[in-house]
Amino acid sequence: MVLRHFQALLLGLLLLSTVDKSHQQNSLVLPLKRRDGGLIARGLLRNATLPLHGAVKDYGYFYATLHLGTPARQFAVIVDTGSTITYVPCASCGRNCGPHHKDAAFDPASSSSSAVIGCDSDKCICGRPPCGCSDKRECTYQRTYAEQSSSAGLLVSDQLQLRDGGVEVVFGCETKETGEIYNQEADGILGLGNSEVSLVNQLAGSGVIDDVFALCFGSVEGDGALMLGDVDAAEYDVALQYTALLSSLAHPHYYSVQLDALWVGGQQLPVRPERYEEGYGTVLDSGTTFTYLPSEAFQLFKEAVTTYALDHGLNIVKGPDPKFHDICFGGAPHAGHADQSKLEKVFPIFELQFADGVRLRTGPLNYLFMHTGELGAYCLGVFDNGASGTLLGGISFRNILVQYDRRNRRVGFGAASCQEIGARHAPCPPGTHEEGAGHRCHRTRNVHGHHLASPTASHSKPQVPARRLIL
Repeated sequence: MVLRHFQALLLGLLLLSTVDKSHQQNSLVLPLKRRDGGLIARGLLRNATLPLHGAVKDYGYFYATLHLGTPARQFAVIVDTGSTITYVPCASCGRNCGPHHKDAAFDPASSSSSAVIGCDSDKCICGRPPCGCSDKRECTYQRTYAEQSSSAGLLVSDQLQLRDGGVEVVFGCETKETGEIYNQEADGILGLGNSEVSLVNQLAGSGVIDDVFALCFGSVEGDGALMLGDVDAAEYDVALQYTALLSSLAHPHYYSVQLDALWVGGQQLPVRPERYEEGYGTVLDSGTTFTYLPSEAFQLFKEAVTTYALDHGLNIVKGPDPKFHDICFGGAPHAGHADQSKLEKVFPIFELQFADGVRLRTGPLNYLFMHTGELGAYCLGVFDNGASGTLLGGISFRNILVQYDRRNRRVGFGAASCQEIGARHAPCPPGTHEEGAGHRCHRTRNVHGHHLASPTASHSKPQVPARRLIL
């Protein structure tokens, strides 16, 4: 959920369905869906499924639908490895919260299991920056981001509803939003960063899941999966390459790795590895739409892609938004929504070389976004980050399963059909139910034997890709 062109700290804001394998311990698989219906049937916790939505193309982010409170209310929250706290608008926020959010605000008074966290409570934990305390002795949090947007509010505890019932979690109940957070369509943020207050830390700390999660973002059309727990990637024919997760005293909440080299069209960019260690180093951030490189690496990357594209018959065209100096190319074969093979004829392969011998091969749609005003035109989704660091955003990992194995201090990468994985485990829509181990949805009949009507699925109006960088 990020926009872009802010160069300071580019560290973004901050589960696929039922897993029927009995050997998979404490894992939740949640499908990333652009739109779906209804709550999910109850079952074993480790097999719980929640809907997730979004795409780089239409939203600039991927978001999950969480069900909070008793009775449960749904909230659309952006999945963000760069953020440590989860928050949604509070009913008391009123006009201080944005008018475009997908769902009604969270009302603690309407949930029988909700409690406001007091300043003296051992649950009053915010990570960085630390919690505050209101005049009523209520624990408060605040987050301010690079593009001057912000979120502030109270910490509350309540039930996160999963398949076999609720799990108590602590999250933010917003009383004020500004900037892009105020304007965004998603309700809030699902913090997956490495901090006590993040949702994944809370679930792992309480023993609900193993200390592992994975993200798998679909390509242009979006969809995909977020897996909580130690889900076996081989079940989805995904082979993972692992590189070490690095510890950082300055940025302990970020997922940092060692990037050794970048390759464009089979040629290594002549950049010393130390360049990728500048600033905050190399960080994986699912909440940032695009990717940001140190100036030297960016200039060489831009030149290499441009030369290759022009040599293969493309031409330079103006970008879709005059406010930004996008680097765009026209005359490419229209790739539809997911066919990279056509684009690989006119754009180079992009490879990222990490420590431990990991070399991740990606296609053009892992560094290009579709031009919204010209058919067959594509623009670079990689930008100059000065000396601030290397930020690998969501676009770089479309159709790549990224497993954050925090238990073993490593991260795995593997090519995957993320949209198919999500669809394989998506919950049945309203008016249908699941039967058998093959996850087939069947129309539900009422007591008289008639099919129950299912409401027409609603679809969000397509949007221009996100333009803000939220740090």
